[in-house]
Amino acid sequence: MNGLLAAASSGPPHRLKMEHELESALCLQRLLAEISSRFVTRPVGQVDDTIVELQRHICEALDLDRATLWQSTGDGGGMALTHFWQKTGCVPLRRNYLAEDNLPWANGMLVRGESFHFSSLDDYPPEAACDVEVLRQHGTRSNATYPLIADGEVFGALSFASISVERHWTEEEIASLKLVAEIFGHVICRHRAEQRVEQMRAEIQRSARASVLGEIAAALAHEINQPLTAILSNAQAARRFISQGEAGSAEIHAILDDIIRDDKRASEVILSLRAMLTDSPMPHEPHSLNELVSEVGAFLGKEMAGAGIELKLDLHPSLPEVRVARVEIQQLLHNLILNATHAMRDMPPGRRRILIHTDIRGSSVKVRVRDQGCGISPEHMDRIFEPFHTTRPDGLGMGLAICRRIAEAHGASLVAHNAESAGAEFVFSLPLHEGYEADRKKPGVST
Repeated sequence: MNGLLAAASSGPPHRLKMEHELESALCLQRLLAEISSRFVTRPVGQVDDTIVELQRHICEALDLDRATLWQSTGDGGGMALTHFWQKTGCVPLRRNYLAEDNLPWANGMLVRGESFHFSSLDDYPPEAACDVEVLRQHGTRSNATYPLIADGEVFGALSFASISVERHWTEEEIASLKLVAEIFGHVICRHRAEQRVEQMRAEIQRSARASVLGEIAAALAHEINQPLTAILSNAQAARRFISQGEAGSAEIHAILDDIIRDDKRASEVILSLRAMLTDSPMPHEPHSLNELVSEVGAFLGKEMAGAGIELKLDLHPSLPEVRVARVEIQQLLHNLILNATHAMRDMPPGRRRILIHTDIRGSSVKVRVRDQGCGISPEHMDRIFEPFHTTRPDGLGMGLAICRRIAEAHGASLVAHNAESAGAEFVFSLPLHEGYEADRKKPGVST
């Protein structure tokens, strides 16, 4: 009888304990599902807030006082505190608190991938004396800590602590917290991978911007060098004529006209490059390609003559107009001619000849610039239009790259090959307007 009374008297508390444990287990299961769903639905930028928020939910669900997340410092030395939540009144924590310096025993366990849990600080092994002292200073009474592992490598740890009372961990709690740590581990690993991708993307963008800035500077230096050199040469010539008393008004006016022309040329080049780089191309208007070729030939006439180069023009007599940006096409022709000039530096004077030929082929107008140099070597043929690729010791490698960009901006093509006789030939093909073929076939229309 007395035994039955004893059992009866102990029944309700026992049943209440079981109900409490069951409710805790159900709450934890719901929490695990919530952890997974929240991490999946939250954008990358909100992961940090989500971690702290879920640390709070876990502590509240299991009646814990503190949750801390540690992550590898990346230098092989151990881990640092990155995220934490704790109840009001607990000893304050600080981010980047180093486990290796303050919790050496725990840091060593975690680096080896080992988890641990203690219901009392008295349960820690003697070699963890330093850790116990630090834990006591922070008010910790019970602790459960799990390593975060990805691809066989430990990159962090998740730790839970009881401060108000000692906590006797049940097997179910230990298994559930381990599962929580695994979920956190997967999410943190993904987050770290996304951060690395973002860092790589940022580095690539910085590198690309640096490359573009370098290309802009090189292009600007390349394109305005010639007109600035011509301006300096004419100014020096004028000063020399004046100092020698040999300058007549006609000569001075001619020199000033050349300076004005070269100054306008430099200004147009800068505007053209600016338009190309800001995606606001210069207006395309009808122009005679033969006239553009002739103007560039006249512009470079003195330089060609000074280098002992014969510039020969073979222009189609009835070449139709094409819609182009005049300055850009002249810039392209200018660069092709200068490229041909450099290709013949080592040729004897009698072989220094550049031929510019215009013609109609099908629905396009072609300009061929042929030199009498040594041609393009096979190892450079596939790279001659790449920025900064040059075969000249004093070259920037931007002239032909700019030519290719101008051609592409006009829907045209620019190709290079070695001529059958000698030297190299660059062929620039501009498409005619869509109605040209129909107009050409109309009765009475002459081309």
